[in-house]
Amino acid sequence: MAAFATIGSMSDEPVVSPAVFWKTCLQAVALAAIEVYRRECLGLLVGYRHDDCFEVTLATSYQSAVRRFRGSSARPRAHKRLMEAISELPTGLELLGDFHSHPQYGDRQGVPQPSDRDIEDMVPGLVHLVVAINDGVKTRGLQAHSNGTLSAGIGRYELLFGAWTLTQEAPPGEPRRPRNVPLSFSLPARVESGS
Repeated sequence: MAAFATIGSMSDEPVVSPAVFWKTCLQAVALAAIEVYRRECLGLLVGYRHDDCFEVTLATSYQSAVRRFRGSSARPRAHKRLMEAISELPTGLELLGDFHSHPQYGDRQGVPQPSDRDIEDMVPGLVHLVVAINDGVKTRGLQAHSNGTLSAGIGRYELLFGAWTLTQEAPPGEPRRPRNVPLSFSLPARVESGS
């Protein structure tokens, strides 16, 4: 299934499909960012790739990640184990992307935009969620914004979610240009008993 649609001759670049996150998935990302606050969290996003959107149903953090204030990285063996496990999940579930946090440090606020290093590490066609985590709550609950971002206040933290993707690789010598992925959220479908 394609996650991007091209609009005839209007553009050479594909239109970016939105990412719909299950609310419980966003809560898991938020808790991962809060757990290691002042350092970056890192994890993977799993779900379904539909013709018109990414449906993100699961977020799992790298518990063994190497964490720093400005960056985090997965340990290669742990990454391999997770990728093998994801490939064994029920039919249709697949890796959709990754997430990491940009924490506040001193007076420097975290922002939900990719750094140059983040852009360098992006894999075309995947969703790259950046969650800024800062002191001070301005938002209560989870809110969607017209610019395609989400925000939430949890405890004493303000979280801002932004997502990015590369729809195509840049020509040699040109900078990579990530595109914003519009975000929204939904409640997970209720599982019927006996299913």
